[in-house]
Amino acid sequence: MGSHKSSSSFNLEDLKNVAEQFKNVQEQVKKESEEGKSNGEEVPKQSLGQKIIGILLLLVIVVIVAIVFISNLDLLFMPKNSVTFIISDQNGEVINGLRLEAIGDDKTIYIEFDEDTGTDITELGFTPGEYKLKFIDVPSGYTCPDISEKFTMNDGDKLKLEYECTKDN
Repeated sequence: MGSHKSSSSFNLEDLKNVAEQFKNVQEQVKKESEEGKSNGEEVPKQSLGQKIIGILLLLVIVVIVAIVFISNLDLLFMPKNSVTFIISDQNGEVINGLRLEAIGDDKTIYIEFDEDTGTDITELGFTPGEYKLKFIDVPSGYTCPDISEKFTMNDGDKLKLEYECTKDN
C-alpha cells in the first residue's frame, strides 16, 4: 500500500504566501488612495450600505425627537403657573374619589379625581412657591405611592406630574 495524500490538507507556506499577498494589496490600495488625495482626485464615496445605515440612524433620531416633542406638546398650550396631574391605576383607569393635596407656603390646593375629570387634571391655581404633595382620601381597594417629593412652581412654569396607584386584587 502506498501513501495516501488527502486533498483537503493544506501547506502552511501557501497560507503564509496568501497572507503576504493580501497585505501587499492592502498597502497598494492605501498608497493609491493617499496619492489620489494629494493629486486632488475625488476620494471614493461611502458604500451603499454605509449610506443606508446613516440614513436609518438619522431617521431613528428624528423619530425619537418627534416623540419627545409630541409628548410635551400639551405643555405649550397650558396657561402659565399650571400643573397637570396624571394619576391612574395600573390599567390606566380613573380612581373615583381619589384626592390629592398640594400644600404650599400660602395655601393648600385639593384636587379630586372622578369620571368627569379623567386621569389628568390641570390645576391653574398655583402661585410661585414650594409645594409638598400628598394623597388623601384614597378609596378602598387602591394603594397609592407615598409622595415625599416637593416641587417648586416658579412664575410662568408649566409642570406635568404623573403617578400610578395600584388597584388591589
